[in-house]
Formats: sequence, C-alpha cells, structure tokens
Amino acid sequence: MIKMKSTTKLVLVLVLLTGLSTSCKKDEVEKIPEYVGTWVNQDVSGLYTNNLTVTKTDFSLSKNLVTPIAAIKIVSMAGTQIVNGDKASVSVSETIIPDTTFNITGSIPTLSYLTYKKGSKEFDSALLKYGYSSQFDVLYSVANNLLTTKTDYNKDGDYADDGETTVFTKK
Repeated sequence: MIKMKSTTKLVLVLVLLTGLSTSCKKDEVEKIPEYVGTWVNQDVSGLYTNNLTVTKTDFSLSKNLVTPIAAIKIVSMAGTQIVNGDKASVSVSETIIPDTTFNITGSIPTLSYLTYKKGSKEFDSALLKYGYSSQFDVLYSVANNLLTTKTDYNKDGDYADDGETTVFTKK
C-alpha cells in the first residue's frame, strides 16, 4: 500500500513537471517582430550614416558624419516606443549632442558631448536644434532586410518632405 502512494505521488509530480515544461516552451516560441534589430542607413552623398537599434519597446538612433579617419557622432537620441500595427509612437528620453568645443589629444581633435535627459530645461531645445521633437509617430515597413521609416518631422500631415522617409538595411 505504501508503494502505491509513492508511485501515485511520483506520477503526479511527473505530470506536473511535464505541464510546466510544455507551458515554458510555449513562452519561448514567442515571435520576435521584424523591426527588432540593428539597422544602418547611409545618405546618398555618403557623408552621413544613421545607426538605429530597436527592441520591442526601446530604440536608440545616432547620426554620424563619416570622415576618412572615423565616424563623428552628430546627434543621438534614445527612448521608448509603443508599436501598434505599422505605427510606432515614439517618446525620446535622452539626447546627446556635441559640445561646441574641441578637445585636442595628441594631433587628433575630439568632440565632447552633452547629454540631456527628458525633464531638463535644455532637453527640448537640444532636440529642436536637430529638427526632432520629444514625441512623434513613425510609420514603418520591413521587407527583404530593409526597414523603411516615415516620420512627419514638421507635423504638416504628410511624409513627402525631404528627410521624412528613411530606408535602413539590417546589420
């Protein structure tokens, strides 16, 4: 009789463990959205690159001037996004812009950067200096390792103005 109770307990434990492992496997299979990843865009002149990293809920974007020596960060921003269908509602929480002074280390000048967080008095003006706002919507599509974004930066209701459509390639 004692053996039967132990066997029953063992079977119940096995059934419970099987159920738990099955439910864990369902969670692991969650599909990663196509927009998640690291993306790069180079403008037609070849002078600038945009580097974009996107997760399900966060993003970071940096615009860089490409020189023969190195890429120099012009502006970067980071924040959160809420994606619904093909539209992301973006909220910028931090921007980094170059200081106006150069540092000379050896023979190569380097830039210092200023970081502004949302809520600081300089935050909005730092974004506006580069044509960005702290809240905006982005329409996007993904096909063949290309991410196309459309952003109405000037808020005129269309995406037809220069710089409002950007095509990124997945890294």
